[in-house]
Amino acid sequence: MDLLGLCLPYQPGGMTEREVSVTLLFFAGARDLAGVERATVTLTASTTPEQLLAEVVRSFGEITNLRDSLIISLNQEYCEPGQGLELSNGDEIAIIPPISGG
Repeated sequence: MDLLGLCLPYQPGGMTEREVSVTLLFFAGARDLAGVERATVTLTASTTPEQLLAEVVRSFGEITNLRDSLIISLNQEYCEPGQGLELSNGDEIAIIPPISGG
């Protein structure tokens, strides 16, 4: 089930950016707040971690309390803030809250 999608930017000539289907994986407190372990979503192929988090917060509102501390990984590789992401169909994006413990 597709739960969210980034707004596609206007492209002259009526073309919009390519869409891809990816899986969001929620861990620990992020999973508790989102209410799901995973969600299949449609996103634009080019995005940033910040744009992705904005859409996650829009669709899973309870997660907003963790937004500034969430970590994103794409196919098990951590993403840096501002980093451009090139997504492909079938990619996995992990939404990871801060890790604490003793």
